[in-house]
Amino acid sequence: MPQTRDYPTNRSTRAGHPAANLWIAEHMGSGRVVKESFVSGSGWSSAYVMETEGKSDVAPCGGSLASGRVWTAGPGGRRFFVKTATGRDESMFRGEALGLQAMYDTNTIRIPQVHHYGTLESSPGSGPGGRGGSFIVMEHLDIRGGPSMAELGCRLARMHLAVPKDEHAAAGQFGFPLDNTLGGTPQANGWLGDWVVFLRDRRLVPQLQLTGDSRLKSMGEKLCAKLHTYFEGIK
Repeated sequence: MPQTRDYPTNRSTRAGHPAANLWIAEHMGSGRVVKESFVSGSGWSSAYVMETEGKSDVAPCGGSLASGRVWTAGPGGRRFFVKTATGRDESMFRGEALGLQAMYDTNTIRIPQVHHYGTLESSPGSGPGGRGGSFIVMEHLDIRGGPSMAELGCRLARMHLAVPKDEHAAAGQFGFPLDNTLGGTPQANGWLGDWVVFLRDRRLVPQLQLTGDSRLKSMGEKLCAKLHTYFEGIK
C-alpha cells in the first residue's frame, strides 16, 4: 500500500522535498503541495505522488538513480516533468540541463526545455553531507506519434553533426564544456583532438576500470588497443 502524507492546509510544506515543493508552488502556478504519497524507491532515489492545492495530476515515471514524475499544474493544465536524485548534489542535473540545452540548440529533434534545477534539503538531523539530493524541472513532451524511425535517424545524425557553441568544438576538438554523469558515475568530458581517442579514454576505459569482471576487462583492453582500426577512413 502506498504511504501517504497529508499536509495541513494551514501551514507551509516542510516535510518531503521542501526545496522542490517550494519551487513548484512559487513557479508552476498550481499552489503548494498538500499531499505526498510514496510510490517506490531504490538505494539512491524515491518516487512520490505530489498533489497541490491547484489542478494536479501526477504520474510516476520509471528510473533507477533518478526518479521521474509528471505534474499537471497551473492554469490550463500545463504539464511538467520532474526528476529527483537522493544523495546527489545539483551538479548531476546541471550536466543534464546543459546537455539538453546543447541538443535543443541544434534544432533537429524535439528536446524538452529545462525550467530549473536545484538542491533538496537533507533530512533533519542528518548533519553536513546528509542525504539531501537534487531535482530538475523540465517541459513535459507528449511523445505519441512523431516522425518515422527513418526520419528520426536522419535527425539524430544531423544533431550529432552539429557543432556545439564552444570554441573548442569550433576548433575541431571533441568533448563537452562540463563533466557530467552516467547514471551516478562521474563522466569526464575534457576536450581531445581525436574522437576515437575520446571514445576510448573518456568512455570505454573508465567503464572498464569499474568492472569487477576480469575477463570482460581483458577483452575490453584488447578492443581499446586496436580501436582505431575499426574507424579507419571515417572522419
